[in-house]
Amino acid sequence: MSLRVLFLAANPDLDSLAIDAEVREVESKIRSAEHRDQIRFTSMWAVRPDDLLQTLMKEKPDIVHFSAYSALDEIMFVGSDGAPRPVAPKALAATFGRFSKTVRAVILSRSFSRPQAEAIAGEIDFVVGIPADAPADFARLFSAGFYRALAFGRSLGQAFELGEAAILLEGFDDGGGMPVLMSKHGVDAMKFFFSPKEGGEARVSNRSFSKSGGWDADAVDIWREKLTYLQVQEATVSDPSAKFTLRKQIQEAQAKLRELGD
Repeated sequence: MSLRVLFLAANPDLDSLAIDAEVREVESKIRSAEHRDQIRFTSMWAVRPDDLLQTLMKEKPDIVHFSAYSALDEIMFVGSDGAPRPVAPKALAATFGRFSKTVRAVILSRSFSRPQAEAIAGEIDFVVGIPADAPADFARLFSAGFYRALAFGRSLGQAFELGEAAILLEGFDDGGGMPVLMSKHGVDAMKFFFSPKEGGEARVSNRSFSKSGGWDADAVDIWREKLTYLQVQEATVSDPSAKFTLRKQIQEAQAKLRELGD
């Protein structure tokens, strides 16, 4: 098994229909991808604190995905009395610090709290957050685009960008509520690929560089896709200010492609 994803619905007051739609779309995108047989996707609902520890030991996931459609902008578990129980950043750091050799990324889908995220990022290579006040479709669109890209063999950084592109292609702008990517100690997400296990751990690959010393097709494809999207947007907007901004972004994308030798 190359990639194990653990999807946790933790907040007690969550919108179960929205999370169910997110899970279904992610699973659908994985099933239609090139490396679908190399991804194991496990979901759990109404998670209690001890459930997290039990499942982390049992499943040994590479990615832990917390999903919460509620007004709460942080991870919360179900207490023994059934009431919401907030999780202190210190507790999250202690928990994920014990699993840092297996868990490489944590996704906070509509449960992004910067203190919690920073605590996790001190122990885990990558943290992705989507704020609770983001539009309702953001988490579903991003998650589907993100995991589809991973299932096609893209790096974590490329998957993040394609998750963002999935949001933008639905007509949303890149204002507030967009996903945030945090890296531990400057680890380069664009060079991080989930590859077959060696000694039980995921492996960082330098596959994004070709033998000749240049970038391979993966990075070029990402920037080509972004350039195409920006050019389509420029052709459809009429506001001069928006056109100017898009023109600058197009020039930046074109410069990046030249830098990559395209």
